[in-house]
Amino acid sequence: MPFRKDRGTGPASDGWRKKNISNLLAAGIPEVIASNQKNWTYTLFHGAHPSVGWNLTWISEEEARQLYALLKESGEGEVGYSLMDDLRRRFEEGN
Repeated sequence: MPFRKDRGTGPASDGWRKKNISNLLAAGIPEVIASNQKNWTYTLFHGAHPSVGWNLTWISEEEARQLYALLKESGEGEVGYSLMDDLRRRFEEGN
């Protein structure tokens, strides 16, 4: 199980998700994930959402960079967020 972060104000929090929902949608996160806290935190911690079928192959390189920047600007870092690890790995591999 991934490391759990404080859900106070960072990307795992409901407040952060609600504040950034339009940015998440613009970055290629489907509405079924962006509009539901449980789906969003699952995706954030695991890097994909199997019951929705979503993974990083759904988004373009530009959307991936937008999403990474959005998550990074929270200032919490990458530890515990598999989605950020997977995005970084995607950039390193050039995919």
